[in-house]
Amino acid sequence: MTSYAKVCAMKARLKVRLQRLVSLPTVTKHAVPIGTFTKLGGVDCYVATPTAEYSKEKILLYFPDALGMQSPNCQASAILLSVQSYRWLTNLFTNQLLADDFARNGFKTVVIDYFRGEPVPSELVFAPGGAENFDIPAWLGRHPPPEAVEIVRAVITALKAEGATRFASTGYCYGGRTGFDLGFTNELQVVTMAHPSLLKAEEDLKVRGGPAGECESRKWLTGRVHAELP
Repeated sequence: MTSYAKVCAMKARLKVRLQRLVSLPTVTKHAVPIGTFTKLGGVDCYVATPTAEYSKEKILLYFPDALGMQSPNCQASAILLSVQSYRWLTNLFTNQLLADDFARNGFKTVVIDYFRGEPVPSELVFAPGGAENFDIPAWLGRHPPPEAVEIVRAVITALKAEGATRFASTGYCYGGRTGFDLGFTNELQVVTMAHPSLLKAEEDLKVRGGPAGECESRKWLTGRVHAELP
């Protein structure tokens, strides 16, 4: 195949993928969460389950930021919403709505409360003065990343007992670190995150305990979204 033909073929594949992407249901801006609260492995979780047929052995684990399951921060929805939708940051159920939307796209989604009911208070963070009103270092001391990893592992164990065998994660800020830690140990098959925090570039991003750079998204993701990695 000539270079020109290769370019044409690549453009055609890209066009198909973009068409699949834009056909996805977008993030719900104003709605009431439709998932359920339950305990998994003794941990409070919000579970969003697809209404249509879906793969029961695959679970998407949702790792929220420091504001927790009730976060008013839109996080990853920025890739799907216009800047004009900024005013909806006051919605107190955003993480739950995002989980519901993942479920609408065919993935059972579990939002994990690894802060055990003590997230950073959003009413303080978004008040005048912001985080100055809250002792973040002391809070992190009560909720260190290694503890979050162990809490997630308890949830994974409970989900495996229900028949799940493969796990992906989407993590935001604090939750991005959680995804990294479990990805490096190959406990997750797919890891995505947005602006992960609490990471040290040299110490935490090097390969630890396995081929962290590998991704099985070709096998895990099916349907209208299909990730293509080299």
